[in-house]
Amino acid sequence: MHFQSPEDVADAVSYINRQVKTVAVNNNVESNTVDHLESQTESKTNEYNVWAFHDSLVDSCTPFTPSVDEPGGVNLELQQYLNQPPILRNQDPFKHWQTLKPAYPTLFTVAMRYLSVVATSVPSERMFSKAGIVKSDLRSRLSGKRLNSLLFLGSLSEESWGQD
Repeated sequence: MHFQSPEDVADAVSYINRQVKTVAVNNNVESNTVDHLESQTESKTNEYNVWAFHDSLVDSCTPFTPSVDEPGGVNLELQQYLNQPPILRNQDPFKHWQTLKPAYPTLFTVAMRYLSVVATSVPSERMFSKAGIVKSDLRSRLSGKRLNSLLFLGSLSEESWGQD
């Protein structure tokens, strides 16, 4: 909605699509590894179990094919999500994604990666400024550990100090 050109939209969708595919493949690899380990454990406890051997062969031979929409090669979860209306500005995106998690489990993982990123550098700039004030020429012998402790204590609010 806020992109200036269709190419920018396409680039963003392609990037997210690659992220979703990576997460889906990684989840499948982890799932197959767990399943394979479980079947190995079963076959060790019952060495003559033909079906456990068969199951492990099937797991190792079945290729993972993520569900994609053929025309654009876009993951179905992503395509379905993009067809939804945008959430309202006053809605909490984390709560919104918690409700969407059952419908879009792979896309949820990607969203949580990027929603937690701070969109500004102001907090880190403030911290560097405070560090410059605390470690002045008069306090040039402060150790890094002591400086870290002082900056942490200075960042706490009055409520956090637990006034009695």
